[in-house]
Amino acid sequence: MQLAHFLGSLVLLGTGGLLLLAAGVVVYGLTAGRKQLALLAAGAGGALAGLYGVALLAWPFFAPTRVLPAGTEISFCGLDCHLHVSVRGAAPLPTAQGTDDGEYLVRIYLRSNAVRAPEYPSLLRFRLVDADGVERAPFPRADGMDEPLIAGQSREVELRFPFARTPIRPRLRVTWATWPDYLILGPASTLVRRKTLLALPAEASS
Repeated sequence: MQLAHFLGSLVLLGTGGLLLLAAGVVVYGLTAGRKQLALLAAGAGGALAGLYGVALLAWPFFAPTRVLPAGTEISFCGLDCHLHVSVRGAAPLPTAQGTDDGEYLVRIYLRSNAVRAPEYPSLLRFRLVDADGVERAPFPRADGMDEPLIAGQSREVELRFPFARTPIRPRLRVTWATWPDYLILGPASTLVRRKTLLALPAEASS
């Protein structure tokens, strides 16, 4: 995943640089009275942006949905892939008598194998997904999710998700919550990583 993230980021930066170059040529062409040059640069920039956009949307469309086995660790990359997430446990919580409103508890294990820099699990987005594809966001962050992980540290955090009834075959979806990774082309894109789900430990034998 680190190589995919690096290459995707490189393509994004390269495409952005070419678009800036095309914009500069357009400005030069207009100010220098070279309208044909400006039109050519605008057309090339538009075509490049269009191709990138099509590839960005097409890649997740063709990417298969994967459900990783219970306990599998997934990694998230900045400059390096040092933030790791897995699920340690999951169970429905008892509902109040006479009500259908309930909660589903998922215990998240966060691990950093960085040497110096801290990692920030608060930048991750967690969603519980049932068999019908319905997503549920967790209640406000539990203690430990908003605190940085110092280099080499690990931590277990409990997330509680609202459900009117116990979800059928729940899975956990974890992605970056921040926007830059939505623009990365390839398997490291958040749009692609949305299609990778973590099975919960209770399903290990199913």
